[in-house]
Parts: sequence; C-alpha cells; structure tokens
Amino acid sequence: MVVATYGPEGRQGSGVTLAPEVVVTNCHVVKDAAKIEVWGASSHHFPAKVLRRQIEQDLCLLYAPGLDTSAAKVNYASEPQPGERVYAVGSPRGLELTISEGLVSGLPSGGGLFNQSGELVGLTTLGLTSAQNVNFAIPTTRVKTWFGTDFDAMLHPPSIREQEAMMRNAVASVIISSKADIAAPRPAFKTIEERLAHLRWLAAMNDRLKSRSPELVTRLEFLETTFYESKRAGLEPALVLGLIEVTSGFHKYAINKSGARGYMQVAPYWARQIGDGDVARLFHMQTNLRMGSVVLRAYLDEEEGDLFLALVRYGAQSLGQDVDSARAHPSAVFPDKEAALLSARRNWEFQP
Repeated sequence: MVVATYGPEGRQGSGVTLAPEVVVTNCHVVKDAAKIEVWGASSHHFPAKVLRRQIEQDLCLLYAPGLDTSAAKVNYASEPQPGERVYAVGSPRGLELTISEGLVSGLPSGGGLFNQSGELVGLTTLGLTSAQNVNFAIPTTRVKTWFGTDFDAMLHPPSIREQEAMMRNAVASVIISSKADIAAPRPAFKTIEERLAHLRWLAAMNDRLKSRSPELVTRLEFLETTFYESKRAGLEPALVLGLIEVTSGFHKYAINKSGARGYMQVAPYWARQIGDGDVARLFHMQTNLRMGSVVLRAYLDEEEGDLFLALVRYGAQSLGQDVDSARAHPSAVFPDKEAALLSARRNWEFQP
C-alpha cells in the first residue's frame, strides 16, 4: 500500500491495511500533510485522513473511505522471536509489493513485517543508515494495545447527541446515588501536612474572595464546599472557582436567559433528571456545586481531557444551545471566554 502526501513537503511511504478502509503508516510520512492519498495494486487513489495518532511510536491510523484493498491477516497474539524468518513488505518510492527477507536493510517506512504463515507481526519504522542491516519494527501486539482492534467503532462512533444522552444518564446516576450524601462536607486528610496545606489554601482563598463575599461564615462554607466537591469529582479547585467567576460572578442566585442557575450555572435539565423537577434546588449551594462538578468531570472524560471542548459542551448545556452546533462553532458558546476562564483560573491557583 502506497501512502503519499501533498503539501509544502510532499512525502511517500508505505502502509498496511488493517481493516476495511483503515490503513496504518508512520506518522512522519503524513506529518503536516495538506492532502493524503493511498493506493494499492489497482493504482486507484483514495483520499485519506488521520484517524488516530501514537506520536511517540510514530504510528498513525488512516481512514480512506471506499478503499477496497484486502486487509492483512494480523497476529495480535504473539511477537516475533529472535531468529525467526520475517518478510518486510512495503512500497519504497511508490513501488508496490517490494519484499525483503530475513535480515534486511533500508526498510520502507510504514510497511508490514510478515511471518512465514503470512501473518502481519510488525510494522517497520526506520533503519540506521550508519549501521548496516540494523532496522526497527513495532510488534502488532503493541499496536493492539495502543489502538485496539474495534476499527468499526472508530469509524462509526456514536453521534454527539447519542454521546450526550449516554453522558447525561451516567451523570444522573452519579447524582442520584449521591443525593443522600448532602451534609456539610468535611474533607479528610491522611497526614497533618495535608491538613495544614488545606488550611493555608483556605486562608489564601478567603483573602481573595473577601471583596466578592463579605460575610465570613458564608465565605468559608462556600470555599470548603467548593474544595470538597471539586476534589470529589477529580477537578482542581482553581478550575471550578475560575468557571464560577466567569459564568456567575460568584452569585448564588444567578440565572441566565436559558434558566441555568446558581454558582456553576447548572441547566434545569438536571433538576428534572434527578426526579422531582424542582429547579429551585439548583440554588442549594452544595447541590449546585456537586452537579456542576460532576457534569464538568463527565465532559472532560468524554473529550479525553480536552478542557476547551469540555467547556464548550458545559457552556452549551448552561446556555441551552444545541451541542452539535456548539462544537462546530465554539466561539458562539464561549466568545472570548476561554481566555477569560484561563485568566480566572490563574486567579485561584495556589502554591502551598
């Protein structure tokens, strides 16, 4: 399989078809490509795009719609053993089905390494020009670890709406299961050093919040609850405090035009989802902070840690906007607010 790229630095290398319309190659072959094409023995060129990347290992999966090349028989179970005869198949300089046997030199980037049974057991990466017959390949067992083998799921993932529905159900389950645990939070610390660090954080945040919340008891209760709920959801308190600053300005009874309420501007949907539909509950401090933190954590998980996309989705639910449109046009959700949030987050960072 030939992989060719077009752009400032056009390149050509090799690839292997792992599944219908899925080709694996080296990332350096397709790096910064404005256009990618693949083709096999038929010489019919198919446009392709990068589906997954494993940059550290220089492996990329490509999606080539309509590609009709037969997939290789892949051995994901065992690695080649020392002394085993192998065959490197690739397309150096566009020549299809170039084969090297045994100890080979000059392996084409992205080509396949096959055993005597015709099974794909590795993917060639590079050779050392300074050392004769020294070449490198990555076992297919590791390819399975990095990319998995459910390529159909990669090519046909759930729609954004379906993901949203699944995510909402998962978040609702967490919220419902924690409804009974709504007493005033008291963080637990394993050591006296952790407790002292928390007290120093509390003192610092208390000073920073004083101008926005003048009543000491209310201020401390809010900070303790924010710390507890953010940590409980696996979030940094600075992120949650920054989000609160940008979305509600620390106003407990804030309501936006779509009806999102409270410190973290939680959408009314969540009040309906947990059963009683009483949106007034969203003004309860711990309920609001718990729901907001759990929802944000869920969006972060769905977006694989991409904070910007997680915030776009969080903003869409708060503003009552369509999620598909929000992801396609994020500036409509957070116009200039990404920079504002990052700046606000820094306002609440703390170094013990």
